[in-house]
Amino acid sequence: MLFGTYYHNLDDKGRLLLPSKLLTKLTPTLYLLKGFDGCVSIYLEDTFSQYIEQLSKKSYLEKESRDVLRIALSSTVELNIDSSNRIQLPIDVLRKYQINKKVVVLGVIDHLEIWDESKWKEYQLQKEDQFENIVDTIAKN
Repeated sequence: MLFGTYYHNLDDKGRLLLPSKLLTKLTPTLYLLKGFDGCVSIYLEDTFSQYIEQLSKKSYLEKESRDVLRIALSSTVELNIDSSNRIQLPIDVLRKYQINKKVVVLGVIDHLEIWDESKWKEYQLQKEDQFENIVDTIAKN
């Protein structure tokens, strides 16, 4: 299980030093793709396979399913952890999702999320006050 919040800086080449506490849980190959709410998601090999399996159960004949499959899969980039425990985040991905040098890495059960630090702080401010209401709404469903 992946959890926690880790503040890091990308180097000038867009490389991210992975949090040491997470390294033992990660696979050598990771998959980066469009996340939700302005972040990018990084999946381990097995959880990426599970995610793709869930997506592939949706009918390609349905427009919304096609849209999700196209966006998710076209945004996917295979990453490898280098000998210095870093991953190379593609520059075009960083630009597209407006992720700057200061980033936040979140463990979210079965995947990681990479957020631009200022976007994460903004998101957190918006959602912290709503947390209990959100939990109540989820619990009722």
